[in-house]
Amino acid sequence: MYPYLTGSASWLLLTLLCESFGVQGSYGNLSLGPRLVSAQFDAHGVAGIRTQFAERCLEIFFHNPANLNYGQYQVQRILVDGVEETFDRQEERAVLRREIILELSARPQVHRIDVTLG
Repeated sequence: MYPYLTGSASWLLLTLLCESFGVQGSYGNLSLGPRLVSAQFDAHGVAGIRTQFAERCLEIFFHNPANLNYGQYQVQRILVDGVEETFDRQEERAVLRREIILELSARPQVHRIDVTLG
């Protein structure tokens, strides 16, 4: 992940990514299940993180317009580079098929994923 960080710092970042922001791989697909409380969103109700998945650089922004806490929201809508994509629900998580991510350019370009919670 970050080879220049100590072991504990790397684990902290991995925990934030996977547990707090809920960004994980699931059988090759991208699984999104944030566990953020309302105080972790900015004044506009947005929280974001940058990561790599399937050799693509992704910026993932979670939009919480109703300022809900974890347990009160679920994923309502996902936009990938401005295009609405379908997703599967698996328990409390939204799963984007790997094919959607693989269609994105692998060049050194950052792709934006907007996830609306409600």
